[in-house]
Amino acid sequence: MYDDRQCVARVLQGDKEAYGYIIEKYMNRIYAILFRMLYNKQDAQDLTQECFIRAYQCLDKYNETGSFASWLYRISVNLCLDELRKRKHITLLNVDDYILKDTLTPEDQVIRTEEILHINQGIDRLPNKYKIILVLRYSSELSYEEISEVLHIPVSTTRIRLHRAKKKLRAILESNGIGGKVNEVHTY
Repeated sequence: MYDDRQCVARVLQGDKEAYGYIIEKYMNRIYAILFRMLYNKQDAQDLTQECFIRAYQCLDKYNETGSFASWLYRISVNLCLDELRKRKHITLLNVDDYILKDTLTPEDQVIRTEEILHINQGIDRLPNKYKIILVLRYSSELSYEEISEVLHIPVSTTRIRLHRAKKKLRAILESNGIGGKVNEVHTY
């Protein structure tokens, strides 16, 4: 139909159908980011809806020099960070995503589940600025440049935070006796 900037201009002129196009285009991506950070379908759905409401209310503040997608992701990340501050818990790895039940013995499934639970507990102990970098990079598979744009930080800061996040997570896991397991899970 239209590119993002054209849709934004049309919405600002009163064309609500153009905003429907934006929602349709980005809804699944926003939901996926939020679900990967919260691992709760209802919370992810609620925050996705809230993201589009906030974006609509603030659409006149969108700066057309930046990517609309990054601006929208930033709104979703801010909403998610607010939610995480309330609950102090994040689950980056979903056990079902990393256990191939058809190929593992029941004993191996239990071991793998425990490893993933330990990794998630380690992630819970990280500051939010490291949690969010891990989610955006490994769960949402955003590039360093995209993360930089979403978080409004330089690419070099993105790289440094990601390195520090992995280093801190590795240290946490090693203190729990499972440090080597970080590299075994594809996400890291």
